[in-house]
Amino acid sequence: MALVSCTALPLKLHHFFEFAGQAIGGPFPIKDKAAIARHLNIPRARVTEWTQADDDKNRPVNSVQNAHVEELARLYALLAPGPILAEEAYRYWRYVSAEVFRDGLFPRPDWRNLCPLLKSREPKVKITLNPAQDALGMMDEMVEPVPGTHCLKLGQHFSVYVERIRGKSMYLLVDAPEGLFLHVPGATFDGIFRQNPQRLPPERRWRFTTNGPHRIIVIELSADAPPFVRHLSTRGALSEREIDTMVSALEDPGRVPVWNWGACAIHVGDMSADQE
Repeated sequence: MALVSCTALPLKLHHFFEFAGQAIGGPFPIKDKAAIARHLNIPRARVTEWTQADDDKNRPVNSVQNAHVEELARLYALLAPGPILAEEAYRYWRYVSAEVFRDGLFPRPDWRNLCPLLKSREPKVKITLNPAQDALGMMDEMVEPVPGTHCLKLGQHFSVYVERIRGKSMYLLVDAPEGLFLHVPGATFDGIFRQNPQRLPPERRWRFTTNGPHRIIVIELSADAPPFVRHLSTRGALSEREIDTMVSALEDPGRVPVWNWGACAIHVGDMSADQE
């Protein structure tokens, strides 16, 4: 079987065991090295190698058989307190930092209340990704992580085009491993539609500065301007209170009589790296 590399594997296993022992509804059945070894049908010494990043053995540090990573991803998806796809959990084991990996195991009330609201209606807003080509006009061949997911290199500039249905304004959110971010309204665009399709950002380009799975979410609003969530100059992930403010506006027909939404899945980083 092919070996693949998992960033910061010892720390990720430490965090996995930490949360498995205090899982909601009782201890998770796969809560230590012995249980992992039995579950994967491998020697316990192999799991010890993973936890110690022992480079004296015959395999590179942080290397795991791909089939085992896939099963670890399934277990992570079961342990996580909120809904997460096994494909996304796989990328957590492979690519993200140990801190982001651990954050995914915390109860996350901050944006979970938005997800059911979006899932309650069919996505209709179309979002088109327009990545900037590199100097030679070529891109490395990448493995498609999930059907329908776009791939961007880390730091690659891009813009998006949003085809509105009948909205006058919008929110644009980025669901990233580090949290949920509000980019529109923001410093680059005030959130009021001026053309169709609307290019975002209107005059510049954006770029992602961290690897891993990202999702652009556009919420089209019938309001003349997007209801206030926070000051346009504020940076960082949305707080629980700010997301509650947004959800309250979407649920108030007096402020937003009609709204539609759409999403675009993006993986940042070369998915072909470490493939054998």
